[in-house]
Amino acid sequence: MASEVKWIKIVTDIFDDEKILLIESMPEADSIIVIWFKLLCFAGKQNNGGVLMLNDRIPYTDEMLATVFRRPINVVRMAFKVFEQFDMIEIINNTVTIPNWEKHQSLDTYERIKEKDRKRKALQRQQKKLLLESSTDNSTDTSTDKSMDVHTTEQEEDKDIDKEQEESVGDDPDGMQQIARDHSEILDAAEAAGFPKNTATWDKIIDLYAEYGKENVLAGISACVEQAVIKVAYLRKCCANIASGEGKKEDRDPLLPKDHEFMGW
Repeated sequence: MASEVKWIKIVTDIFDDEKILLIESMPEADSIIVIWFKLLCFAGKQNNGGVLMLNDRIPYTDEMLATVFRRPINVVRMAFKVFEQFDMIEIINNTVTIPNWEKHQSLDTYERIKEKDRKRKALQRQQKKLLLESSTDNSTDTSTDKSMDVHTTEQEEDKDIDKEQEESVGDDPDGMQQIARDHSEILDAAEAAGFPKNTATWDKIIDLYAEYGKENVLAGISACVEQAVIKVAYLRKCCANIASGEGKKEDRDPLLPKDHEFMGW
């Protein structure tokens, strides 16, 4: 099973749903609705496509779920009977499943966001390590005691960074180093072009690198300079046009976004 997720999606009009309205008219309505939300949250925590399994071989029984949900077994069984009647769950081979779970939860989007965030943090750790190494190489005027303290601190930080990189980057450190170099080259070009040197702007430019690649972003930065429009929104449009091949059209400026869409930013 995949690692657990930290949230699930709930529509704001869930209590206007016909099935929920019918449940609210039943005895033990509040308990049944609480069990439904506990079931949804538990399925999200498991992140197994809405299939409730203890492991690869053992499905969760109603007794086990009553324990997990901290609810009386008779109430859990009553709730599951209602859910099954309303097609809110299916019992397949004695296994509780939630139909269309992945369609409604779109957890692939969450995984992409999480992976993107992991790569960004890995890049930041790699850059921090390079800066620490550079700082160590260039430091020649500090006292012996202070140098020893700094060296010890850097060693500890390097160990922490290496440990985190092993967890986040896996067996591809060379690949991450190349990304870090691309990252540095793009930000240097952006700074030279006159883009504001702040975290918010640079994060957006790094996002463009992740989306369009180094060459397209560098070409986009050059287009910004040529058009004298130093805006991230304009850069995004340029990158999109270049990546899609629209920059090759001869009937307009190859790098200028259509209809000057950037002007509204």
